[in-house]
Amino acid sequence: MGECEGMGHIFRIRKPEQGVVIPEEEPLDGRREKPDLICLAIDGTSGDRDLEREMALLLARLFELFKAKQSSYGPGNIAAFGERGCLMRANDKIQRLITLVWNGRENRLRDETIDDTWLDLADYALIAFLCRTGKWPGVKRGSD
Repeated sequence: MGECEGMGHIFRIRKPEQGVVIPEEEPLDGRREKPDLICLAIDGTSGDRDLEREMALLLARLFELFKAKQSSYGPGNIAAFGERGCLMRANDKIQRLITLVWNGRENRLRDETIDDTWLDLADYALIAFLCRTGKWPGVKRGSD
């Protein structure tokens, strides 16, 4: 597996929401250019190899969600308000989770599940970190 050799159970994912694992040799989405890879070692260091695998699959799913939303919105909407904007968006997600999970209210938005809300919250946390460290396009480190 090239760069990822010796790193435990390494995999690339085509459709993380379905947990579909594909071999290293197969190109992703028919691309000719080999994508940059970041390898995750599922080696049991945490004490639970199965949990590590679930976390790796979830991180891949989160990354695909991030890419899909960025292709629609671009980085400008985040750059406009930076870390504080992420905090506001995260608060919206937390309030939604409190309403649905804590208070047990019915989910009236069928196109945004509780799972979707948790994933959005995780994405906003990571985007906020990128803003905070000056790695988000258009946001300077410490600008908030």
